[in-house]
Amino acid sequence: MVAQKGIGNDKIVNKNFEILFISLMILNFMKKKETNYYLFFSLFSGGFYSLSIRPGFRVIVLNTNYCARLNFWSLYDPKDPADHSKWLIKELLIAEQVGDGVHIVAHIPPDDRECTQAWIYNFLAVVERFKDTIVAQFYGHTHADEFRVFFSNNNISNPIGYGFIGPSLTTYRDLNPGYRIYTTDQKGIKNWRKL
Repeated sequence: MVAQKGIGNDKIVNKNFEILFISLMILNFMKKKETNYYLFFSLFSGGFYSLSIRPGFRVIVLNTNYCARLNFWSLYDPKDPADHSKWLIKELLIAEQVGDGVHIVAHIPPDDRECTQAWIYNFLAVVERFKDTIVAQFYGHTHADEFRVFFSNNNISNPIGYGFIGPSLTTYRDLNPGYRIYTTDQKGIKNWRKL
């Protein structure tokens, strides 16, 4: 469970050592290329970050533990826990201004089975606004090899994006292990194959 900044005793609740460990690992990796303190701050403060891979191509990694119905901390601020949506909008505005195609990567796929209604409504509004900037989305969590089509909050017959959900490498309730290789560029997914 991921607690939002400002909940409870920060010295006890918000010392999420997994995020700290991952943040330090990524910062160590980035030192080999360039020191990116903004990436470190967003990763450490909320477990999300954005990387410009090359001109025209950016990857935004979301912390969808904030959307999870089973994360009781999400009840504290179900609309925008940890200012996650504000941060995402800012990153997508930057990408739009410089002409980057964006791939969104996260663990839990946004849907009404796993995410709070308030979070999914806001997320779909953001996806609709930036549907020309977000060129691909990738998720996990379900262990199933599937995809989802996302529809507008205002018109359920209007598709606004899609997300691929990768199969699990482990067996899980009658599912065979598998993985998928995607060939992508800044315009989106060119091809994929399942192995």
